Formats: sequence, structure tokens, C-alpha cells
Amino acid sequence: MTTTELAKPGAVFGPCKEPCFHASCVVLREWADTLCPLCSEPIGYRRRFIERRGQRFHHSCWRAEQSERVQTPALF
Repeated sequence: MTTTELAKPGAVFGPCKEPCFHASCVVLREWADTLCPLCSEPIGYRRRFIERRGQRFHHSCWRAEQSERVQTPALF
């Protein structure tokens, strides 16, 4: 599993500090504003996330969800 972390605005590899229209900055800001489907909080900057099935999840949320699934016995 590969995790990604977005650099904060103004940092090396991050979007410009001030709002701009650079294509890469627009994409990074959109990614940072994407809501994690598990906690409904923005992905944000300087926080690890993963992409699964076209969605972005905080790594910590995804790990907690996976751990919960393993610990919960299946009912048949």
C-alpha cells in the first residue's frame, strides 16, 4: 500500500501560498479539500492518505476500518 502526503502551501512541492491558477496547485488544493469518506474531514496537508477505488482516505481512518473488519467476526 502506498501512502501520499500533500506538502502544505508555500512548501517545496506544495501549492503556492497565495491562491493561484497553476494547474498543479489547483489539483493539490482540490485533493486537500476532498473529504475522507470515513470521517468526513478534509484530506488536508501533511497527513498521509491512500487512494482506493477512486476515493481518497486518511491512512489512519482506513487502517482503523481494516482493523475493525478483522476483529469483527462474520455472522453466517
